[in-house]
Amino acid sequence: MIATPRLVLDYCRQGYRPIPFEQRSKKSAVSDWVQLRVSEQDVVRYWSDGQGVGLVLGPSGLLDIDIDDDVAARLAPCFLPPTGMIGGHDNRPATHWFYRGSVAAAGTSAAGGRVSAALTPAVGIGDSDCGSGGHAVVAAVAACFLWVCVRRSKHLPDGGQVDMAALQQVIARLEVAVTFARSLQQPLGRDSQAAGLWREVYPALTAERPGQFGAITARAEAQVLRLSLIYAVLDCSAEVRAEHLTAALAVWQYCEDSARWIWGDSTGDDLADELLRLIRGSRTGLTLHELNDLTGRNYPAQRRNQALRLLERYGLVERRQEPTGGRPAVRWVAKGLTAEKGEEQQ
Repeated sequence: MIATPRLVLDYCRQGYRPIPFEQRSKKSAVSDWVQLRVSEQDVVRYWSDGQGVGLVLGPSGLLDIDIDDDVAARLAPCFLPPTGMIGGHDNRPATHWFYRGSVAAAGTSAAGGRVSAALTPAVGIGDSDCGSGGHAVVAAVAACFLWVCVRRSKHLPDGGQVDMAALQQVIARLEVAVTFARSLQQPLGRDSQAAGLWREVYPALTAERPGQFGAITARAEAQVLRLSLIYAVLDCSAEVRAEHLTAALAVWQYCEDSARWIWGDSTGDDLADELLRLIRGSRTGLTLHELNDLTGRNYPAQRRNQALRLLERYGLVERRQEPTGGRPAVRWVAKGLTAEKGEEQQ
């Protein structure tokens, strides 16, 4: 997009990192744009003759959900949280949705009512791609769906026969339910028994779950609420009864189990996942020295410690101090495993 110095100045003041583009091009106007740091005093120097502007998203604290499919672009307002920063091209507008956030933050949140911890609305407009927002996008979109594991019971290369009489019965029942729902004059509430059950299960539904599994099941209470409403409407009931909520909880439990089977204990952090695999592979746990050797010492200590703290916070590993005759050694053990005595590592 063609930028004015005032627009770029606003970007700088919002904490974004702008770079100049050649006119009507996606090519940077400077060769060393990776190292470029534009101050407010530099704006007129780089944007004085109709240059375009791009934003380096990671350092700007931005994520770009890049929508390439036309159908997905039309559905985006239904699934993505609102933001004041939506861009695109003349022939494909509203195909880039920008948010402030980070991949790490997205590990504990998802789309909808609790998305703000991972993706918060951004201000302004731009047009760039982000190579590091994948986990955030997966969490934000996947949490909107119910994940159900199924097993194919038969092979039907030529399709199957639908029992039209049975299908018509289902259609007729749905028509009755839809007519009933449209006739309601006020929102459905819960009866006293369902209300008590809801208060009982609510803490577990809203409890934090670790990693990718936690992000993808972070809307448990919203999904159960919707399912219970569906069951009530199908029964043409003016209120949600305990049996409707119980049925919704059973469906959600299967969906949660399915999500756990698909994503397991993945944290969304590649190094943390690798360390967890190594620690679980050792019956006695591993010391920092052993972890460094097994990972080829390819990570800074700060990055390694951050990954270990993440595993510890999620309850997947625990640290144990072992006497050595000098400074105690720290051994990291997978939860549920017991380190054998007598195998200490300094």
